[in-house]
Amino acid sequence: MSASSKNILCRYHYDPLDRLTGLTPLGHPGTQRFYQNNELVNEIDSEAQLTIVRNGEQPLAQRLSVIGVTETTLLATDQQRSPLAAVTDTDLQRMAYTAYGHRTGESGLSSLLGFNGERPEPITGHYLLGQGNRAFNPVLMRFNSPDELSPFGDGGINAYAYCGGDPVNWYDPTGNVLIKIFKIDFLIGNPVLDLSSSAPLDLSLKTITRPASQLPAVPQINPQTFPIAGPALTNTVTPSAAPKTPSVAARLPPRQRATRPYSRTANPTKNQKRVYAFEDRQAKRVELWERFVKRNPDTTIDASREVRRRLTDALANLDFSKQGGLVLGDGGEVLNRSALRKAVSRAQLAVKADAWKKVQRLREIKRANRNIRAQ
Repeated sequence: MSASSKNILCRYHYDPLDRLTGLTPLGHPGTQRFYQNNELVNEIDSEAQLTIVRNGEQPLAQRLSVIGVTETTLLATDQQRSPLAAVTDTDLQRMAYTAYGHRTGESGLSSLLGFNGERPEPITGHYLLGQGNRAFNPVLMRFNSPDELSPFGDGGINAYAYCGGDPVNWYDPTGNVLIKIFKIDFLIGNPVLDLSSSAPLDLSLKTITRPASQLPAVPQINPQTFPIAGPALTNTVTPSAAPKTPSVAARLPPRQRATRPYSRTANPTKNQKRVYAFEDRQAKRVELWERFVKRNPDTTIDASREVRRRLTDALANLDFSKQGGLVLGDGGEVLNRSALRKAVSRAQLAVKADAWKKVQRLREIKRANRNIRAQ
């Protein structure tokens, strides 16, 4: 195809935090997106406003307002947050998906959300996971771009695979990190995660945000020795009423310089060198974060929910193993205590590195605001 025959079908807009904040299809007005706790809650264009009502991560309903006319639709979802039915006061529309999330036009498109509660891109039908981080193609059952953590990192050996070829038991909200849908504890009477407490649902819909004190807390693992539940990062650079409890990343113990959770070979291949470079960048971010915490011990800046959840799972698996349980790896192998401790160390480094990236982004926003005021 010649360059002159190519047409731009849609333009995508990102904010300093690398989140997809808007898109402008060819011949259509632009649409703006708004997020809360890394979840899409609003889409607004010149004629319509659509709001998603959630309880934590679970979508419950959507409200569409077009030129003063409002319609509320209840969503019936499965354990993966995929809407299976959309119910209004006059209509019931059902939806069906393949194992990798493809659905035909006849299966229902009235709901804003699609497979795993993600928003399908209107032009291609792909899912832009991680707030626009990577595009997943449900027809080809793979990502359009390689994972930066592959092949020797957490991305797995196949850089384009979705959920390691098992989308029934795993999902990938960020485009980089797999999350288990079900976690089964074989130690009777000792659950891995305590999910009994949840915050009441606010259905007022007067705003798209609510106080951090009303948000569901991250499940706690052994809170007396290692509390990890903490408040979410607010969207402002300097919150007016900062929570008293420091963030999860700020409360992690300093890393041990004498130990390294990653092993390296003497003669690395080209791909291994890429992984080592990623590890070095992560180690530098961890070092800068620990310096930042020394100067700001009460900071509420934290890693994303998905990264913190990996730490929660790693700690839960280690605690479960100490109590006599068997923890299985992705291939069905039994993980020993040493492997589980390394998984905890890696998860702690990932939390600190991700928190430092937020510090960098907030500083970029401050710098941009100063430049705007100076003009």
